[in-house]
Amino acid sequence: MNPRMLRDTAAPARQPLPLADLGPGATGTLEHIEAGCGLTRRLAALGLTPGVRLTVVAHFGGPSIVSVRGMRLALGHQMARRIWVVPDR
Repeated sequence: MNPRMLRDTAAPARQPLPLADLGPGATGTLEHIEAGCGLTRRLAALGLTPGVRLTVVAHFGGPSIVSVRGMRLALGHQMARRIWVVPDR
């Protein structure tokens, strides 16, 4: 049986959203980062790697505060737009 046919009957998969679009208190799993090698490496050094769970603590109009691996990170708005997260329900 074609696996795609099985997938069509299952519940729709959650779509990833830019981190900047998640509201305060939202949690999710980092899916991917749309950035060059330099920024991707810098974010990975901060603990932002695919599969990591994160929580949006607050948005301050521009920067976002995110809790990752027990740390809180401040990310600029444009940086948060490049980080794609699959939100929890």
